[in-house]
Amino acid sequence: MAAAESYFFEAIENRLKYPAKVFLASIDHSSFHWHYEYELILVLKGKVLVNSDQKPVILEAGDILLVNSKSVHEIHRIEREDNICLFIQINQNLFNDFRDANQTYRFYLNSKLDTLKPKKGFEHFVRMAAQIGLAGIDKNEITPYRMKGMLYLFIADLYQYAAYDIYQRASEAAEHENLETLMNIIEYIQFHYQDKNVLKNLYKEVGMSDKSVYRLLKVNIGHSAKDLLLARKLDKAKYMLKYTDKTINFIVDECGFSSVNSFYRTFKMVLNITPNDYRRYGIALKDNQEIKGYLGFSKTEGIVLLENIIKGR
Repeated sequence: MAAAESYFFEAIENRLKYPAKVFLASIDHSSFHWHYEYELILVLKGKVLVNSDQKPVILEAGDILLVNSKSVHEIHRIEREDNICLFIQINQNLFNDFRDANQTYRFYLNSKLDTLKPKKGFEHFVRMAAQIGLAGIDKNEITPYRMKGMLYLFIADLYQYAAYDIYQRASEAAEHENLETLMNIIEYIQFHYQDKNVLKNLYKEVGMSDKSVYRLLKVNIGHSAKDLLLARKLDKAKYMLKYTDKTINFIVDECGFSSVNSFYRTFKMVLNITPNDYRRYGIALKDNQEIKGYLGFSKTEGIVLLENIIKGR
C-alpha cells in the first residue's frame, strides 16, 4: 500500500543520551501519521502546510507549531517552494517527570492561530526552539547535559505560559485495551471508507456506541470517526489525483463522496486548493511505505537561520 493511502504509526528512535530527536529537514510531504512524541515544528525558510486536528494551517518562516502526542497529522510543502524546517520530537515521558503520571497534557502552541496565545508570546518559544535546535545539531561532549536542561526549561515554560488541557489517563491494562481498540477503529475506516454506512457498521464491529468511539478517539488522537473518515477519503482522492488520470466523477464515486460539488467544496475547505489545481501542481509522491519525503537542502543555511533567530535578526 502506498504511503498516501494509510495512517501510519511512526516509531521515533530517541537519542539514548537525551529524550528527544532534533533535526533539520526540507519537507516534500508526509502522509497522515501519528506517534507518541510531542513534535515541535519551526519553519526557517519557505512555507509548509500542516494538517493536525483537522485544522490545516500554512506555516511560514518564523512560525512555530506543537503537534501533541498521538495526534494524527500530515505535512507537505506548498507547490514547489523550497523550505527548511526544524523538528524537535520530545519523548512524552519527559512531560510527566514531575507531574501526575496518570494525566496527559494537550498544549495549544500554534503561531498561526489568534486565539490561545502564550503569555510570553510566540517569539519566546521560537527562540527557545532555535537554541535547542543548535544544541542538538552542534554535538559535543556536553551536548547531553545542555539538551536535557533546555528541554526541561522548554517544557516548564509550556506549562507556565501556554494554554493546555488535562486528560485523565487510564490504567496500563485499560490503556493497552484502548490502544488496541483505537487501532481497530482506524484500520476499519481505512478499509471500509467506501461503504455507505461505514460509521454505523464501525460501531457494531467494535461493540461501542458512537459517543464512546467519539470520546476514545478525541482523547487519544484528537479526531472523531467522522474526521478520520473524511481524511481517509481525501487521502485516497489526493492519491488518485496525483497518480492516475481518472476523471473527477470517477474519483468522487471511488472515494465515497456524495456529489462532485460536495467533493470540490470539502477539498478546497480542508486543503486550501481545488482538486484540479492539486492535480496540476501537486508534488508526486514516491510509491513506497515511507512516512516522510525529504528534499535536499543546505544544512549550513539552516544553521545560519537558527543563529539569526537567536540573535534577533
